Amino acid sequence: MPTLARLCFNVPPVQRAAFEAVYREKVVPLLRAHGLVESSERGRATPDSIFSRLFEVRTVPEIVEKQEALRQDTRLKEVLRSAGAGLLWTWGSLPKLGRLTFEAYAAPAGSGTVVPAGPGKIVPAGPGRGHWRTYEVTDGLADVNVYSIHQDRDGYLWFGTNGGGVSQYDGRDWLTFTNKDGLVSNLVRTGFQDREGNLWFGTSGSGVSRYDGRKFTNFTTKDGLANNIVLSIFQDQEGNLWFGTDGGGVSRYNGQTWTTFTARDGLADDHVRSVFQDREGVLWFGADDGGVIRYDGQARPRGSEPALPVLSTAEGSGTKGQALRQSSGQAWTRLTTRDGLASNAVSCIFQDREGNLWFGTEQGLSRYNGRSFTTFTIQQGLAHNEVNSIFQDREGYLWLGTGGGLSRYDGKTFTNFTTQDGLAHKVVRSIFQDREGYLWLGTGGGVGRYDTHSFTTYTAKDGIAYDVVLSLFQGRDRHIWICTEEGVSRYDGKYFTIFSAQDGLPHNYVRLVFQDQKGHFWFSTRGGVSRYDGKTFTIFSAQDGLVSNNVLSIYQDRDGHLWFGTRDHGVSRYDGKRFITYTVSDGLADRGVRSIYQDRDGHLWFGAYGGRVSRYDGERFSTYILIDSGLVNNIIFSIYQDREGYLWFGTEGAGVKRYDGKTFTGFTVKDGLSHNIVRSVLQDQKGHFWFSTYGGGVTQYDGRVFQAMNHLDGLASNQVVPILQDQRGDLWFGTLKGLTRYRPPVPFPPPVAVDAVVADRRHEKATELAIPSTVDLTVFEFHGMSFKTRPEQMVYRYWLRGYDKDWRTTHNRRVEYHDLPRGTYTFEVQAVDRDLVYSERPATVTLRVRVPYERIGWFSALSLAVALVVWQTARVVRRDRRLAAANQDLKRGIEERARLDERLQQLHYLYRLRSALGTARSPEEALRQAGEALMETLAPVTGVGVVIQHDGRTWKFGEPPLLSPRERGEDVSLPVHGEGRGGGESNPQSGGVRYDRGLFWGERERGRLVLFSGMELSEAQERALLDETAGQIARALEARELEMQLLQSARLVSLGQMAAGVAHELNQPLTALSATAGDIYLRLVEDLRLPPEQLKEMMQDVLDLIRRMSGTVDHMRVFSRDTAQEPGVPFSVNEVIRSGLHLIEAQLKSHGIGLRLDLSEALPPVSGNPHQMEQVFLNLLGNARDALDEKEQCGDHVSGIVQPSPWQATPATPLPLVGEG
Repeated sequence: MPTLARLCFNVPPVQRAAFEAVYREKVVPLLRAHGLVESSERGRATPDSIFSRLFEVRTVPEIVEKQEALRQDTRLKEVLRSAGAGLLWTWGSLPKLGRLTFEAYAAPAGSGTVVPAGPGKIVPAGPGRGHWRTYEVTDGLADVNVYSIHQDRDGYLWFGTNGGGVSQYDGRDWLTFTNKDGLVSNLVRTGFQDREGNLWFGTSGSGVSRYDGRKFTNFTTKDGLANNIVLSIFQDQEGNLWFGTDGGGVSRYNGQTWTTFTARDGLADDHVRSVFQDREGVLWFGADDGGVIRYDGQARPRGSEPALPVLSTAEGSGTKGQALRQSSGQAWTRLTTRDGLASNAVSCIFQDREGNLWFGTEQGLSRYNGRSFTTFTIQQGLAHNEVNSIFQDREGYLWLGTGGGLSRYDGKTFTNFTTQDGLAHKVVRSIFQDREGYLWLGTGGGVGRYDTHSFTTYTAKDGIAYDVVLSLFQGRDRHIWICTEEGVSRYDGKYFTIFSAQDGLPHNYVRLVFQDQKGHFWFSTRGGVSRYDGKTFTIFSAQDGLVSNNVLSIYQDRDGHLWFGTRDHGVSRYDGKRFITYTVSDGLADRGVRSIYQDRDGHLWFGAYGGRVSRYDGERFSTYILIDSGLVNNIIFSIYQDREGYLWFGTEGAGVKRYDGKTFTGFTVKDGLSHNIVRSVLQDQKGHFWFSTYGGGVTQYDGRVFQAMNHLDGLASNQVVPILQDQRGDLWFGTLKGLTRYRPPVPFPPPVAVDAVVADRRHEKATELAIPSTVDLTVFEFHGMSFKTRPEQMVYRYWLRGYDKDWRTTHNRRVEYHDLPRGTYTFEVQAVDRDLVYSERPATVTLRVRVPYERIGWFSALSLAVALVVWQTARVVRRDRRLAAANQDLKRGIEERARLDERLQQLHYLYRLRSALGTARSPEEALRQAGEALMETLAPVTGVGVVIQHDGRTWKFGEPPLLSPRERGEDVSLPVHGEGRGGGESNPQSGGVRYDRGLFWGERERGRLVLFSGMELSEAQERALLDETAGQIARALEARELEMQLLQSARLVSLGQMAAGVAHELNQPLTALSATAGDIYLRLVEDLRLPPEQLKEMMQDVLDLIRRMSGTVDHMRVFSRDTAQEPGVPFSVNEVIRSGLHLIEAQLKSHGIGLRLDLSEALPPVSGNPHQMEQVFLNLLGNARDALDEKEQCGDHVSGIVQPSPWQATPATPLPLVGEG
């Protein structure tokens, strides 16, 4: 099987035929001169723009030599240059016109160089380095001398300091309480939270303080405390609080009374440093110089002292403990150095999970199992003999705070931590583990926080070959392989075994490791690839058929073929017998292949340089470039397919890209990614994605939220290259400064709370509230609590239900909403911590946006006014419709009667009567002219008289006889008469004839027409003089009445148009009344007395405002009343104009119209109806308003003045007006 090379020219398809002729005639001879003869083997299909031929060579290195020789051949350059402008001789990594390449095509695989594997360098794995963080005064801590630490039920941490008071910490903000806030003293030695949630702080010399979350309550010796120096606090199983004091013994407080125990009661020493109750309910007291005192609290009859057990220890004397005293039948037992205790100065007491009691003393640590003591000192590995605090963590390790560092005891050995490891100060006074697993250490140099579990970093000091980690892999034997720049390390959990060039590797620079289907490991190096079978290394290089020794990636497909991506020569496939090379001439995106992956469909993906990726289906390559895919920058570092089938591509500078089979979706720092250079992608066992970035640490993504980790969280470096999750579930991150193992802690949902809602004011701790709709900005302030999550990295998911369509995310602790419409909303927020653990339940606030209270009165008045106007308008419209119908009926009747009058034109009387009634200006004038017309017509007849009655009044003409009481107006209600023609009756008083007709319209009788005549009238005369006269009088009166009703309707319509002005006139007094009443109400609620004079003044203002409103309402009532029938009165024209302007002034201002009055005070009073005159002026002003509106719409400038012109006031002289504008 020969080694084949491929000669390729990049030729446009349209020039292919011409180039083939040039190739046969001119190029082939030149190739023969170089010893190149075409092979008979047909090559693979290439793109249309590639012209290729295969040649046999001896070895792969010879290909490189031949290519360089062809490149230097000036004759070949000239042939290609003369072949045409499209065939220029160019070189480069991208396919260009005329580019000539001579590259490896296929080669038989050599056997490789077999090297016996050396044993490697076996190094016991060091402990690694956990993550330390120190908090000092500059971070917000009150003082660096911290004596006590505890966490309350809400999750806040409390630190008692020696001089700075108490500091509260929520993971982001510090809050300090001092004696200025009510704390009894700033020298705090101990802290404790009781079962009721109260916080207790023992101080050095001032007693103890109790804090209920709102205020401090202080207790001293005056209240019953044994001594004001309180060194320890403990609550027993019965709920009693015990206070160990320095010099006063111990005090017990049951919530009401204090009981003190001293040496006289059986306590060995009045200086009590620690108090503890074991699982059996026995109380233990650590004394300053009296050892440890056991108090069982059980009453016994005097003289019934029980036998004591023998207390033995390797160092102890084996003597019995001493029963000191039974006080009131209660037993006290003392244990000292004679019983095996390390020292009689006992600082702390603790009981472990196995039930052993541990006593920290000034001379070491003592363990008591109920029978004997075992003592540990620096000789057994303790950091220092002065033990100040003891704590057992969740994994069962004992942690010991000493005067010379921190010790961890695993049951067999001690591991010590000092300031060189990251401890804040060598003196450790208190230890506490929070809910998330962090250890908090109170020291003489601040508060130290230590991550004992999550982050552990291994460097060359701990056994790995080199700190720069390039690749990670876990083999089937669960060993982890770490590739570095100085060899590869294998980690079995206890030891690191380092392999280098001395052990058989071709080069110490190992980029990656891969295990094939047979279990062999393959290492890519700068000296080729090496296969390791556990005994030997087999090295494959260019001499063995590998296209290049600079291998960047290794992958094995489902058929068992190995693929090697190289830096400059494409990718080689190895089937165990030969190497087959694919390059850009086959359609590969680039000569440099950085990553290889096979998807579920069997397609191979090659991440290349130039920001492109190629997919190979077994026959051809499909390349996704910048335009098609959106892959932006230079290198595709990694390819990964998730459980859903999506492909993920880590890029250099473009973040990470996700491909769903159709489109690419990008995620960058704008979306939450910590950095845009993504070196590797991994989906963990929970389904979360991990992205290693080169500069931003690692980013975790659950499909909704991004979270980042960096060196501040515990990573060795922010430059992270490989990610590995081992079979246990631990995550390993290879960085430029070592290898970090991350063990996710037990999830603890971060609590979240809404602190305040800022709207019309600040509403703190509110769960429901209402705000006015006039508020422009509504702010929700909230916070979550997580000590493992850096404050700036806490993510909040929130939405305003009823307003937002979906959840939003933010790193801020406040969000804003602008101009919320009226309605009811629910604000919900969740906190998401560093490990993408969400709050168990969101914090919520129900928000109701309402109408402002101050507008309710205005709206009510306006609504009432509008309702009245609408009602009146509807009433007027209905009446107008009836009147219009009546007018139509009347019109038809008048037309019919007009036709009848035409037939009676010979009757001059009817013509004159109709003319007279038509010119009448009032009902009185119409009745007067009708009576005079009758009298004129009947002048020749003797004994004639006419009586007309209407609206309670009587008109007499001629000489009528005496009227009956009803006819004289004593009975105003006239009966309906049904008489018709021929209804005359004799009049005994005058001897003549009396004719009586009713005046009817509107379906009822409105008056009477009575005619007295000395002679009897004929039927035609009676019809003309009585029936027609009565009818025409009735019609004239009815027409006048309808005219007045129409005028009244117009007045009411004007009133409706002026409703806005009236509402404005009413709103101002209402607003003032509301403010005055609210002021008086608040003073009454707050029991604030008003001086009588001030109250009198305020009530006088209220009465003035009421009179003002009453005057406005009275004005409207009078204006809307029908005054047509009222007699005329003298009035001032100026006053009428001012009165009407009071009603329409607001409406004119709303139209942007200014009005200037130019009234002469010399105008004389006139007689008439002032309200009708006011209606006239209002109509004129309304017309002027409409005219100005039209002129403004046309773009003309509008201004003007309206004034009455000079006139002579006489009863019959009209009033002239002049308008300008």
